[in-house]
Formats: sequence, structure tokens, C-alpha cells
Amino acid sequence: MGNLITYVRQYEAQTFQEKSITDIDVLVLTEIAYLPFDEIVPKSFDVTEAISLNQLGKEFEKIKEKEHEKNPFMITEERIQLLNVVSKSQRFKDIKVFGFMNDIDDELTKQFAAVCYQWEEDTRWIIFRGTDESLTGWKEDFMMTYSDLIPAQTDAIEYLRKQAATFSGMLNVSGHSKGGNLSLYASAMQEEAVQNRIQQIYCWDAPGVHRSILNTEGYQRVVSKAKRYIPQDSIVGLMLESQVPYHIIESQGSGISQHSALMWNIEEDHFIELKELTKNSQLTDQTFKQWTEVVSDEDLKLFFDTFFELFFEMGVETVNDVYYNFRMYMQKFFEKAYQMDTEKREILLRVGRLLFQIRYEIWRDTLSISVELPTLTLPSVEELVESWTGEHRISVTYQSTEENEEIRHYYQERQKQKKLEMKQAKHPK
Repeated sequence: MGNLITYVRQYEAQTFQEKSITDIDVLVLTEIAYLPFDEIVPKSFDVTEAISLNQLGKEFEKIKEKEHEKNPFMITEERIQLLNVVSKSQRFKDIKVFGFMNDIDDELTKQFAAVCYQWEEDTRWIIFRGTDESLTGWKEDFMMTYSDLIPAQTDAIEYLRKQAATFSGMLNVSGHSKGGNLSLYASAMQEEAVQNRIQQIYCWDAPGVHRSILNTEGYQRVVSKAKRYIPQDSIVGLMLESQVPYHIIESQGSGISQHSALMWNIEEDHFIELKELTKNSQLTDQTFKQWTEVVSDEDLKLFFDTFFELFFEMGVETVNDVYYNFRMYMQKFFEKAYQMDTEKREILLRVGRLLFQIRYEIWRDTLSISVELPTLTLPSVEELVESWTGEHRISVTYQSTEENEEIRHYYQERQKQKKLEMKQAKHPK
């Protein structure tokens, strides 16, 4: 049993002519697209200006330590190792890489990145990156719950359209997480002539689409071309609506860590598949779908706008900052929520409490016991503030690996530096 890295090593000597492309090959190319290629891969859609994966690996080798230190949460050692073995393998090294785009716009709430691969004259592989560590990207993800169009989807439509206009061959589209949503959405919004040239759409643990998209002609024309893979404890891959049947992959991780494709189990040249999802995954799926059905799109928008506004006001730029300083930010979060105007505080509390209430009720209904459980009573914002700041504060403990501790320490130091820089900017000498 292995993973993406062991798969590449096992078949690295076989070209695509000797061993046809597999779905795992597609996931390999999708996964390395998370790495920062901004100063390496050409933006041009002209394949004659492309660089090879072998060249890409050599150039990235020069910056990998700096990029890993800057963002160890996304630029992981495993992703760096994957690119290293891919770029040196006979199977992948001559693949042409080009058309790289990376655009984050805080004002538009947009996080979009894409790249293109080609190794045959008549076929291109277009990869849409999933959510990165930016808080803007995460906010955009949740916008999909109430909006039938988000900024990254607009960019994905245009990116695929331009690729089709500059290239007359067949197209394949792939993406992990939000990237999978962009792959399916962008394909669904193309003209029929372009859709006829799309061979396959890959959605790797990716959210579905807004319910308003399901019955459109464009979606119905391409949905049969889509393949959907999720881990057994999937959360992200069950969000929103989808008519694409899924394959369940066994994962080495637990909980949200299963979202990482590098945790998925592979045997020889195929994924190890399971027959059913975990109970936790099923209950989370029921919870989220019921919550988004009960809450209006307008209230969902207000809820997420208010939720992320609090973090932006605290100077949070990435989810890493919160993850590795969890207690500090939760305390600040409730304090700021308490200070918000009545309307914003009401929407945050009402919609947030409803989510926990639904989760509790769904869990309670699954229990096969005759004892009547109590009704869940959730605390108010005032009580939460007191619990985090008062005399009898909530105690938070956790266990962590040595590597995670190093990353946590890095972000704590980075946060201190940010505060110092902000203080110096306000009070220059």
C-alpha cells in the first residue's frame, strides 16, 4: 500500500506510450499545481513557450526552502518531494507546462489559480487549483453556499474558453477541492462546441455546485463526463449539490486531514476503494445540506460576511494564523462579536446556533436508545465571551506532532512580527 509518491516511483520508467495514463496520473499533476510557480511557469497559452516538468523541478529546487519556510502549511515537504520525483521520472519529465495564472483579489473576494499540461499534440490537460491558505480563498468557498456564481468561477470559465480558442484539440479538466468545482462549473458554462471537445472532468474531493446550476443545459451536457473521488471521511467533497456518482477512497488520515490527496491509499496502479462513507461523514453531509436548505441565501451571505469580517478586522490573512494561534483568536473573535452592532451579532448567533442545533438533532436521531436526550441549549455571545475571558475559562488542550509544533511556532513568531510592523507603521520614529 502506498500513496502518490510511491506510485510515481513505481512507474517512473514507463512512458505514457508504454503505460496509458491512469486517474492517479491525473491526480499527481493536479496535486503539484498547489506549488507556487509564479516566477517559473510561463503565463502564455502558446505551447511553444512552455517549459518541461524537468525544467520546472530544477527551477523550483532553487526556491523550495524559502517557499516552505514562508508557507509550510501549503508548501509541504510531501508536495515538494512529489514534484521532485515527478520531474525526474521518465514518465512525467518531458510534459510541457504553461498558461500559469494566480490571482488573489481581496476586494473581489477571489482566489484563482490554474495551469496547463501537454504531452500530446492533440490533447491538453487543464488544472484548476483548490483553495490556498488565504482567508480570502476560504471566504470565497463559503460564498458558493448562497451564490450561483463566485469570482473564481468567472475566471475559470474565461481560462477554459481561452484555452479552447487557442487550441483545436481535445481538452481534459481537473481540480482538487474548490478546483474540482471550478472544473465542472467552467465546463458546464462553455459553448456546446467546446463541451464536445472535453473528454473528462475530474473532481477530487470537490464541492458540488449551487442547486440552481443542476438543471441548466450546459451542466446536463457535461455531467456524464465527470468523475468524482472522495475519501471515506469526506466533508468538503459532499458540500453543495452534485449529480456525479462518487468513488470512495481509503485514506491514511482522519477527519479533515483526509482532504489531502497525499493521504489517499494506492495499491499498484489503482486507488484502494471502499463501499461506504464513515458515519461522521454521512452526518456532516446531512447537517450541512439541511442547514443550507433551512437558511435563506440572504441570511447565509450575511452570516459569512459577518463571520469573516471579524477575522479580517483582527488582521488575519491566512487560515494558518488562526490554526496555530487558535485560543487567542477565538477569544478575540467572541470579544469582537460581542462589540458588533445588534443586527450583525444577531445573524451570527442565530444562524451559527442553528448549525449546531441541526448537527445535534441529526446525531440524536441516529441513536438506537430509548432514553430521551435533553434539548440542546447553546450559550449566548455574552456567555461565550465570559467563558473565554472570565475567571472560569474554557481549557483547550491538544496533541500535536513535532512537525506541527514547529509550524505552529513559526506562525506565532510571524504574528508577533506582523504586530510589530503595524505598530511601527502607526508610530514611525
